[in-house]
Amino acid sequence: MKFPCLARLWSAGTTGKPPRSARHIALINQLGLFGVCATLPYQVFYLLHGISLYWPSFVANVFFIAGYLVALPLNGWGWHNSARNVVVLNGCTQLFVVTYFISNGAGVHLFYFSVGGVLPLMFYRRQELPLLVVATVGVVVLFVFCHFYFPPGSTPIPIADSILGGMYAASAFGAIGLLAVVGFLFRERVEDAESDLTRTNRRLEQLSQTDQLTGLANRRTLEEWLRRELARAGREGKPVSVLMCDVDHFKAYNDWYGHQAGDRCLRNLAKAFQKVVRRPSDLVARYGGEEFVVILPLTGNKGAFDIAEALRRAVEQLAIPHERSTSGPVVTISIGVATLDPVPPAQLNIASRLLRAADMALYDAKSKNRNRVMSRMA
Repeated sequence: MKFPCLARLWSAGTTGKPPRSARHIALINQLGLFGVCATLPYQVFYLLHGISLYWPSFVANVFFIAGYLVALPLNGWGWHNSARNVVVLNGCTQLFVVTYFISNGAGVHLFYFSVGGVLPLMFYRRQELPLLVVATVGVVVLFVFCHFYFPPGSTPIPIADSILGGMYAASAFGAIGLLAVVGFLFRERVEDAESDLTRTNRRLEQLSQTDQLTGLANRRTLEEWLRRELARAGREGKPVSVLMCDVDHFKAYNDWYGHQAGDRCLRNLAKAFQKVVRRPSDLVARYGGEEFVVILPLTGNKGAFDIAEALRRAVEQLAIPHERSTSGPVVTISIGVATLDPVPPAQLNIASRLLRAADMALYDAKSKNRNRVMSRMA
């Protein structure tokens, strides 16, 4: 909502409601407030032109204003259908009574068009269709009755034709303006709901692509990214490298320090990886458990090996104590590097071939006392 100060005026009863329900509750509150705002100019007119003449209409409007305002506490108490019905009945009755007093020459009955225009927004549920039909027919009947049975000169309060002309123009402007304002505010509510939905969908999409522990890409994202980069490199005849990383003796770390410490360790490693691997085209992903995979498009074997060494050193420099490691006093990683240079175009199972080669290189590193980088060509 672009008008937060105004929105607070009609927010009664909307807290904690689903967007659709909140929209319609706010609409009822808005119509109640607009009914008050549309009535006040007539009250001012009556006061300025002699309350002794217009007192019947003035007093009636006081009660109708109270009727509009009742909708707000009703919505605040959760009686939303009652609030809606009060606003509709109060508005239709007011237009009829005021037209009876001052004639249709004042144009007050033109507001029935506004009422008819917002009825579909108020009775929006499928099961409320009969109520919508009845309410619409009722509005039409009341308008026709006012139009043909309350002409100027036949009503209890006589008003000069010159004044009636101005009142008619003001009523026409008010009826059209009311529809425009209600439509604008309702559209604002719809756009706010759509924006919330878009943000939620983006968040859900992000969650579906992200490992919740480390904040890195998950395995699903890794596989999609690798397929895409291999296809692109295959078309262009460029290399792609993959690093398969494994935390040395991580089970022993978990058993000795506890799983919470293990989770903290993985998060710290993920941050270290992201500081080293910084190109937008590269991807760091958690492959599962204590395994991480790094995709390096447009990177040959030597470049990938250098990045792997930088990763290994970065983890070692974290100096996370690991008393149960046979590879050193701190947490270390072993890395297998695999490269396709160039990537052959349009080959099946090329992604699994590259990952398998990286896994074999990782096995080589672990078999040589870990905390090292080994490389293979895929």
